[in-house]
Amino acid sequence: MNESHQPEPVNIEGIENLLAKAKALEVHPHEAALAQIAIEQALDNARQTSTAPGLSLAAAFDLIVAVEYYTKLAHNGWLYCPGDEYPLLLYPYTNTCPRCVLKGNFYFHQANKLPSGIIGKTTSRLLCVFLQHLFNIYSRNLTIHYGCEPVDVIIHDETENIVLLAEVKAAPLTTLALAVPAEVQKSIEDEDELVACGHAATNNPFLTSSELHILLPKLQERTWGYDLVYLGVKGKENYATWTYQQIGRVLREDEQLFYRYFQYWHMAYSAYNKNLWSSNILPQPVYWLTNACGQPMPRPSNWPRRKSGKG
Repeated sequence: MNESHQPEPVNIEGIENLLAKAKALEVHPHEAALAQIAIEQALDNARQTSTAPGLSLAAAFDLIVAVEYYTKLAHNGWLYCPGDEYPLLLYPYTNTCPRCVLKGNFYFHQANKLPSGIIGKTTSRLLCVFLQHLFNIYSRNLTIHYGCEPVDVIIHDETENIVLLAEVKAAPLTTLALAVPAEVQKSIEDEDELVACGHAATNNPFLTSSELHILLPKLQERTWGYDLVYLGVKGKENYATWTYQQIGRVLREDEQLFYRYFQYWHMAYSAYNKNLWSSNILPQPVYWLTNACGQPMPRPSNWPRRKSGKG
């Protein structure tokens, strides 16, 4: 802005150079298929629940990002949870057992969070895929390009010759844990007696033959429980396409699944928005399944401390 408070003249040549260097967005078929069904169900959910479409779309975006996270599923990083009824192997994305925290019990386990650089690239790309499908739904003739520094994304209306230069800052609010049914784990203690194990970090050496589920929290009469949404057994297939296809399948087969997912997501979103740290109000248990939720409140005496800071 100059001294007369008039807008600076647009550097047309600079924008043309950015467009010349930009790369067009390529959307893989499995990404397009999942984006289509997730966005359509999100918009239907907004109408049925009389909520802002942006909320359902944000929940849908989180789900698509979670699916991409699931493609990075590893043999290590699992947590054995004995549970009250049956044991599970869990693959959590926050630093606690995702099943027990629903009852207010904290068991520390290192989250399977992706490095920030990968998160940034993943969310930027999937946001572009998401927006492209929204543009198609609303018949907007807009083209998305990858920019170069300092521009992340360029959206171009070629008909009106309008250009939007954007920097993308996006991360999921929450990523649902994966779960695999397990046998009761026992260890030999004193006097050669077999004793049932408690929570413990473990590996899953049989990943390709595991029956994978999503652990979806649900609220029933003020008490949090969960459903296990069955994805199937991956076998030797490529995770990159298999995971997308399976999430799309369960969304199509269970017409109420997105609604149930949204109920959880919206409760987590509301809890995350509240200024909990300036009050004595304990958050909803699902708050502890959101990214950047901080340390437990109240903090368990055995909760590990960071090398720096208080978390």
